[in-house]
Amino acid sequence: MRLTICVQNLGHGGLRNGGGDPEDRWPLLAERINSAAERVDVVPLCEVVDWHMYGHKQLARAKADLGLDALPLAPSKSGYGTALLCRPELLWEAIFLPARAARVPMRELAGVNRKM
Repeated sequence: MRLTICVQNLGHGGLRNGGGDPEDRWPLLAERINSAAERVDVVPLCEVVDWHMYGHKQLARAKADLGLDALPLAPSKSGYGTALLCRPELLWEAIFLPARAARVPMRELAGVNRKM
């Protein structure tokens, strides 16, 4: 399987300029990512500053604008976290298919039979 990966540093989350003043640069960043290839499969984003605020509104916006799904935001002590967006079918192939190949029951993946 051949994947197209587009890594983008957002610079203060794409929501502020270099001086820290509010400036929504996300539309230009999304356009740049979408134009990187005919179809982008995986998008690691750096400096996702404040993307956890307001109910993850910016992450939802990125998912919609890029037509991708996202893994949960990684915690960051510095506040300059990372995000990973990818095509939804890649999540299925990366997480669920290997588990099935290893013959792990799906209920165990979901933690249904977890012993306390």
